[in-house]
Amino acid sequence: TQLLFAFTFLISMFILGLKVNNVTHDKVSGIWDRMILSPISKTKMYCGYILYSFLITLFQVVVVLFVFKYLMNYELGDQLWLIILIAAFFIFSMISIAMLITGFVKTPEQFYAIYPSVIPLIPIVSGAYMMPGTITNSALLFIADLFPMAHAMDAILSVIFYDAGFKDVMM
Repeated sequence: TQLLFAFTFLISMFILGLKVNNVTHDKVSGIWDRMILSPISKTKMYCGYILYSFLITLFQVVVVLFVFKYLMNYELGDQLWLIILIAAFFIFSMISIAMLITGFVKTPEQFYAIYPSVIPLIPIVSGAYMMPGTITNSALLFIADLFPMAHAMDAILSVIFYDAGFKDVMM
């Protein structure tokens, strides 16, 4: 079950990153400059990119969860809505990291060089591929706490295995 979510989140990080990279595509091609001259504000433009990336990625995660729960009969607990809510918060926070990287790069090619090199490290450092409690190094635990994957995995595993509610996983 833990690996199901680890790999689902890993693929979702790639999907959302490739969708967020449309910002750099539009800046390089000149579409961004034309949109700035229109009555649309930059905030609305960024919100459009974020919402588009969020909805595409959330749809992918929900489809995977439905396939595993209803077609493959995985035991994901009785609170699928809470798991989807946790996944939505995870996706939104990872979109912010992808947007941060797009702010540093100038071209889509630079994004393609940096993003796929950084993203696979997040589940490893967060301990998503290992049994809970395996990582005991305080420096690695500190780094893991910086990324949303460690918190999302803890929350989802608490919901599935310990029947935690919304108040239990909210923090």
